[in-house]
Amino acid sequence: MKGGFTNLLMVVGTLWASVAFSGDTASLPVYKTGDTWRIAYESHGRNVDSSDVLSNGTYELVYGENGEILVYAVDGGKRELYASLDELRQALFIVLPNPIDAKEKIPNFKFPLVVGKTWKGRYYYRDGWVNAKVKVAGVENVTVPAGTFSTFKIVREDDPSEGSKKSVYYYSPQTKTVVKFSNKYSSGPTFGFVLLNYKVHQER
Repeated sequence: MKGGFTNLLMVVGTLWASVAFSGDTASLPVYKTGDTWRIAYESHGRNVDSSDVLSNGTYELVYGENGEILVYAVDGGKRELYASLDELRQALFIVLPNPIDAKEKIPNFKFPLVVGKTWKGRYYYRDGWVNAKVKVAGVENVTVPAGTFSTFKIVREDDPSEGSKKSVYYYSPQTKTVVKFSNKYSSGPTFGFVLLNYKVHQER
């Protein structure tokens, strides 16, 4: 496959685990050029607009030389550049902690992640104010196509005027990314993704 994807690279050991995931705490991840994640994205009942232009399918995120995160669409044996992460913020910017999320008024991640940690706030969206709250709800083992991982379960609730929204995402220090995500609106639409495989450089 052109621009083929290397199978997952994992360095698992007691020493590394004690640094990246110690005492139910996760530190801010450090990314390296070439770190790669492939996900399966699925959406139901949502209107596709300029801020959320993804179709259901497989996508690959690659950390570039200048810190830019590139997104590729994968279809069978084809892999084509789709966009950069900042162009897909509503669909994919929560896959991994990144500068886009860090600048949000109520970010999805606040490191270090510690079970029980909460944060909340308000932001203006379209025609009204939205209250949002986020909580690190616990540590759970989650199985996805990429494997089974010990993850931090993060729950976010937003209550925009058009209907409430609940997001649940599972962050793995091992993959340095969210391995499973689900988002459901009270009005019905849903979207989410799971991690299919990955390749990351681990800290030594």
